[in-house]
Amino acid sequence: MKGYAARYGDYAEHKGVNKSDTGKVMGQRLSEAMWLIPLIESYDHTLGTGLYTEAERKQVEEQLIRAGVTFLWRKEAAAEAAERDRRTPGWRTAQPAPGNGKPVGNWLNFYNTATLMAGAVLGDTNLLDVAAANFRTLLAQGIGADGMWGEGAIGYQMFALTAMVPGFEAAARQGIDLWGFDRGRVKQLFDSPLRYAYPDGTAPGINDSGRAQLGNWSTMVYDYAWLRYGDPGHAVLVNQSPRQLHMSQAVYFPTRVYEELPAVKAAPVGSTVFGNLGYAVLRTPKVYALMDYGPHGGVHGHPDKLNLILFGTGEGGKADELGGEPKFHRYEDPLHGQWTMATVAHNTMTVDETSQLDCTGKLRVFTETPQIKVMRAEAVAAPGALLDRTVIVLEDAVVDIYLGQSAFERTWDRTFRHQGTRAGAAPGAAGAALGQRDGYQQVKVQGREAAGQQWGAGWQTSVGLLRVELAGEKGQQAITATGPDGDALVIVRQQGARARFGAVTTLAGWGNPVRSVRWEESGDPQVAALVVEQQDGSVTRVVVAPPTGAEWRAFGWRSTDQVVCVREKGGVRTGAIGQMQAADGGK
Repeated sequence: MKGYAARYGDYAEHKGVNKSDTGKVMGQRLSEAMWLIPLIESYDHTLGTGLYTEAERKQVEEQLIRAGVTFLWRKEAAAEAAERDRRTPGWRTAQPAPGNGKPVGNWLNFYNTATLMAGAVLGDTNLLDVAAANFRTLLAQGIGADGMWGEGAIGYQMFALTAMVPGFEAAARQGIDLWGFDRGRVKQLFDSPLRYAYPDGTAPGINDSGRAQLGNWSTMVYDYAWLRYGDPGHAVLVNQSPRQLHMSQAVYFPTRVYEELPAVKAAPVGSTVFGNLGYAVLRTPKVYALMDYGPHGGVHGHPDKLNLILFGTGEGGKADELGGEPKFHRYEDPLHGQWTMATVAHNTMTVDETSQLDCTGKLRVFTETPQIKVMRAEAVAAPGALLDRTVIVLEDAVVDIYLGQSAFERTWDRTFRHQGTRAGAAPGAAGAALGQRDGYQQVKVQGREAAGQQWGAGWQTSVGLLRVELAGEKGQQAITATGPDGDALVIVRQQGARARFGAVTTLAGWGNPVRSVRWEESGDPQVAALVVEQQDGSVTRVVVAPPTGAEWRAFGWRSTDQVVCVREKGGVRTGAIGQMQAADGGK
């Protein structure tokens, strides 16, 4: 502590891997704040031990702690407080303005915790009040109505929480209640991962976040959620998370709960929409399907609108992610931009071999019955191109109708990317790259097949054989390929002003493979009608129509609903979504 205090002012400001920021001890201000937090707590622990002379104490406080916090903000707290006094009298206790819908960065949580802790050990009211006011603004603007952190990446939500906890605890000991701010608003950040997670306790890694493992070091913060809120629903993560008695890198707090908490049977989590982030989730006992239709996600967002993530329970009750995000490559790795972020690496559609725009889509339909669950969303994800996706989750299959529409001819590429290896694939070497940029340079072609009629592919996954059966469309081509991380890809390509991809996904463990999937011509190019026949004799008919409210006709039905789905077996209806009448006027 004394050594750093004597040297900190002379350290040169420099850049590290992040070329857009600087640090003094570390390579960027985020890392500088992460270094300062345990340093400040260490000072608090050693302050009353007689280890410092008065001169040394002042040097540590002014030339290290205050100087470090000033470097984070590039401004002294006294000057910032004076400016706020002039601009907004009463700011120290004022209710912050609501958010504007834009994601709030997670770095500020680390800055504010370091600042608040500094204010506590220095007895500096300005430091305390500036950090507390900033935290209230972050809570008001960073947490959406769906309870999720606005960056749309579960890893960064947990990252933000691990930064907040030591700051909130320090604030509480200074008489500042951030835990209870806005009726305990921060509790939503603890609650929402439980609604978002897969059945196995992991969570989808969307945007710049790998698949998250709840019950690891990141969820050690749930000790504090339990003690502050006493919610029995948090007990499972308290019990599952590691215990440690000390502060360590990325864990700025010790364990507070040492006994195993009473087990609480969690209520079943149903289908839900995270409206702020734009994640629509359909759930059945065997399937978790998430479609990402919402805001881009700020600096950590990926251009992957209408991306579909699947998790399934297969043979022997084993469950795993079937189709998730591509591998997360570190920001400094060229593959981060060339693959992790590229549209073609996701289970969505790419137009003209160019990654999508940073855009926001719209959820058109989200409805369910015990037998059939439906979600539909659209997005203008390329200049002049509308993407429209409808996903129907049945008890033993996932039906996926993906449409593209433009005023002129385009190249439409629909990526199928699942874990495991392609079943029956020849072991031949991959060939040339599919393209030159936007991830296509990383796609190595293995083969091309016509897919004008029904075409299928399989993946041998960790939970059994996954099959995708494609209805096929005139001129469609199935391109089998590999990605840079051994990704087993199928990219189905179609040329023209319109594209339609109708696919059905099944797992061997679901026990009812697809016999056939085909398009039924409705006479209206804007109305897509798909027929799926399965081994047990079940027939599912789906109609996707424009959201105009105009009447359409298909399968001998007429309706104005956007999505109609009817399932029958032996002529007996076993489930239905939407309302329709017989086209001839009968019911």
